[in-house]
Amino acid sequence: MLMMMKQTKVFVMMGIYLLLQGCFLSANVTDLSAHAINFDDQIPTYSKNTEFHLSGNCAKCNGYLFKVGVKELTDCNITEDVNISTHPLSFDISDLPDGPIRLCVWGTKNDQILTDLKIYEWIKDVISPSLIGSLISGNGFYRSIVQSPPLSWPLASDLMSGIDHYEIAIGSASAASDIVAWKNIGADNLYTLTDLSLASGQTYYPSVRAVDKAGNVSMPLIGSGWYVDPVIPQSIASFNDMNFGGQSETPMMTWSAALDLESGVHHYQMALGSAPGLTDVLGFSNVISPSSPTDPWGKLTGLNLTNGQMYYPSLRAIDNADNPSTISQGNGFRSVSTWQIQTGANIAGGDLKSTATQSDGKIVMGGCFTNVSESISYAVGALNANGTLNTNFQIGSGFRRTNGTNGSVSELKIQSDGKIVAIGDFAKYRNTVVNNIVRINGDGSQDFTFKMGTGFVGGILRTIQLQTDGKILVAGNFTNYNGTNIRNIIRLNSDGGMDLTFNPGISSDYDINSVYIEDNGKIIIGGGFTSFNGTTVNGIARLNADGSLDVTFNQSGSGFSSSSIYTISKQSTGKIIISGIFSSYNGTNLSNIVRLNNDGSLDTSFNPSGSGFDGQVNHHLVLPDDKIIVGGVFINYNGILNSYLVKLNSDGSVDSSFNNGGSGPNYHVYDFKHLSNGKIILLGNYNSYNGISVKSIMKLNSDGTIDGTFSNSIDNIGGSKVYMDQTENLWIAGFSYSYSKNQNGIVRIDENGYIDKSFNVGTGFGFGYSFYCVNKILIQPDGKILAGGYYSGYNGTAHSHLARINSDGSVDPSFNLTHNFIGEIMAMGLQADGKIIIAGDGFNNDLHSDLGGILRLNSDGSIDSSFITGSGFYTDSPDTINGARIDQIIILNDGSILVGGGFDSYNNVLQSSQLIKLNSDGTQDMSFTPPPYYGIIYYQKVNGGNQDKIYINGSAALMRYNYDLSIDSSFSHSSTFTGGGFALQSDGKIILGLKTITRLNIDGSIDTSFNAGANFKKGLGSSNGTVIKAISILPDGRILVGGNLQKYDNLSIGNAVILGW
Repeated sequence: MLMMMKQTKVFVMMGIYLLLQGCFLSANVTDLSAHAINFDDQIPTYSKNTEFHLSGNCAKCNGYLFKVGVKELTDCNITEDVNISTHPLSFDISDLPDGPIRLCVWGTKNDQILTDLKIYEWIKDVISPSLIGSLISGNGFYRSIVQSPPLSWPLASDLMSGIDHYEIAIGSASAASDIVAWKNIGADNLYTLTDLSLASGQTYYPSVRAVDKAGNVSMPLIGSGWYVDPVIPQSIASFNDMNFGGQSETPMMTWSAALDLESGVHHYQMALGSAPGLTDVLGFSNVISPSSPTDPWGKLTGLNLTNGQMYYPSLRAIDNADNPSTISQGNGFRSVSTWQIQTGANIAGGDLKSTATQSDGKIVMGGCFTNVSESISYAVGALNANGTLNTNFQIGSGFRRTNGTNGSVSELKIQSDGKIVAIGDFAKYRNTVVNNIVRINGDGSQDFTFKMGTGFVGGILRTIQLQTDGKILVAGNFTNYNGTNIRNIIRLNSDGGMDLTFNPGISSDYDINSVYIEDNGKIIIGGGFTSFNGTTVNGIARLNADGSLDVTFNQSGSGFSSSSIYTISKQSTGKIIISGIFSSYNGTNLSNIVRLNNDGSLDTSFNPSGSGFDGQVNHHLVLPDDKIIVGGVFINYNGILNSYLVKLNSDGSVDSSFNNGGSGPNYHVYDFKHLSNGKIILLGNYNSYNGISVKSIMKLNSDGTIDGTFSNSIDNIGGSKVYMDQTENLWIAGFSYSYSKNQNGIVRIDENGYIDKSFNVGTGFGFGYSFYCVNKILIQPDGKILAGGYYSGYNGTAHSHLARINSDGSVDPSFNLTHNFIGEIMAMGLQADGKIIIAGDGFNNDLHSDLGGILRLNSDGSIDSSFITGSGFYTDSPDTINGARIDQIIILNDGSILVGGGFDSYNNVLQSSQLIKLNSDGTQDMSFTPPPYYGIIYYQKVNGGNQDKIYINGSAALMRYNYDLSIDSSFSHSSTFTGGGFALQSDGKIILGLKTITRLNIDGSIDTSFNAGANFKKGLGSSNGTVIKAISILPDGRILVGGNLQKYDNLSIGNAVILGW
């Protein structure tokens, strides 16, 4: 708007003009008085105009005096150099420079000046703004048909009036505006046009221009346009998320390249979840690729993953128009920052030399060992309902204290969903900090949805109870949970968070050992305390549901003396049974068991004249008929012999029908559970019951006699408490057991690393020889096991160096060897037709002394005479027993055979290499040019056959060859591999073992994320530097390492160990 200055009266002498009143000039038309001049046109604050014609009217004015000029040079206080104008007021300022302008106006009539002076000021600006740079419309592609991509441009400049706004136009061609005409979009230099109607597959071109406050328009910036692509990329067909990642990054994953026929793939994004399909660990983030973001491989970095936990990646492609493809789901990888020894089968007395994996995941191991054993000491273990070991429950490195020693579990509870809440004295579970409380899934993995934060730092947890609403009561001796001060008892929500509605105040002064939740929600607690929240309550108290003390309980009694309460329960009458260590209640002498009325007063009708137990009661259990089973360290009850276990009637008298006449257990009873069929699971530190040798966990019939259906196959089992899930499977706190058997040369472990005791091989291999070794194990498609080596018998029957065993460990009688072998079988190969190629060191038989170290058998064990080897292999080397040594046989998919070892000639033809190729009939393939070979061949079968890979240790490096034995240039490893273990993970990575374990990436580079700890040290009698001789991968990715082992990371081990997490 035009600025009007303060009114000034002008007096001009000499009689030229007379001063009159009554004319008022203003540019604000609405404020004009009846006598004011009304200009129809207004002068804005900023103007690019140079000619002005201001029309208006004034009742007393018929013309104007005015002068106009540069503001600083124009003085409105004098009338010199004024101009005269009639209506309209017209003037031209084209000769004035840009900048501040001042207009002085007086109204005139009959050549006389009116009294009112009006002054107007504005900025003259005829120069267009400067808009330099580029109009950015994304990367040239956009997915929407109803809006533009975000458009951005540099800020324009205008030194005179300044930028007022920007205008945008959209055209179907460069610089056109046929789609969207020039549109004022305000003063921001970032804008997205909406409510458009664009066509898929078309390119649109944006233009932008700046407009200053005087209305001058800049030259436009013309954008390069964007292509409308609303079509999502095609889905990713295959996704290999590998097996293992580290703590801070995922593994380097590979996938099939996504296709996008419109704008093309721009990059890939990945998310991580704690379960398939979830993104709760990390939302979709750009994949870090080694070279280009469009490469179909990459990883995520900068993470903080938990050791041992499974993570499930989701992958999608993003095209140049920002369309995401459908999500491809990986199988999951495990985060393992450090590999470590896990307890499993222990093989002693000699090397482990060969392993083979069955279709069910079990692993058969052969070698020179003489004993197999296993010893497990876990804070928690699991048994099936029949008493056999539940090997599916795997706790890995288990519970550990801060100093690395084994932690202890004082109690656990099994939720209705099968998850297990465990408490005790431990700082870590499976290498994750948990601090004395953790929730475990049914397979032993940690439930990470249970958020305990820093847990219970310090103190010891004694007992835990589950409320029907899913909340969890925890009690013991502690002062803090997850950073909040709270003492000795706490209630948690089902997710592990602290229940703030439960407030015990300052709580008990000493330990709370036992908790019982009543049907009305009130809580009875027992322990070694003498007060609760400042009120004296010796050893026993009842709390309201909110944690406050129920003062109506045992209102006038003194409670227990010198007590430690271990078990609290109720009979159907509502009366309360309490046991533990104590000598009186409310001043009445009684020993270690008592019954209270519901108000906490002593029930004198319970065992009224008896003296009670003469020793500690560890546990009691109220049965459905209100009778009570009691176990502990006592010898007598009421002065009568009832050692360690007794059943009481509901009134406290002895039920003499229970185990009538039997002596019961010969030592302490720790715990027991009542089954739905009335039988009883008993756990203790005894080894006989009623004079019969038993294990420390057993099942009793309801009358107290032994139930013989419960498995006694587990040696030296131990534990402190037993729990049952809804299917009556058993969970044991303080679990331990051991097993040992003299067994020569062969053993099978299950998919979890435990000795498979259903594989009954008797005494194994040996018979007449003092030295016995199984060098090679093969698994046939029918599950039968071929074992070749150096021995004369199997389980007491004669077998010369080769036997076929059924899957249960018995000899296969259909495999009829009519001849004895001489020398040592070191290599075997199984053809697709079931025929068997065997070879070795000085290998012949008693019928054919000229086999030359190799022959082929039919599937029934007879010699295949169609396999023509001539004079076979021969060497002059003194290192062989009798002739050549063959230690490598690889049968290729086309039936040809790679043979490697120590020899000089084959069928009287001198060889330039110790690796040759035979045709399927045994003749030499003379077209084969052997690569450099130094003793190692590994054949990787890939679906399709022509994608198979062959690993051969060369003169300078480990090499990978294609199926046709051309060099695979995608693999490069900088050093040789001089023997030991070789295994392929399911993700294609390679595990190598000699003295240490190394993992190679698919391309042969060393996987630096793999940390297998320190060296293995060889055992006594090892003749060379090779320590590791066999490696197998368990179904869950753990690594079985075998050989002549003695120590790992200064930990004494047997000859077969499992590396886990």
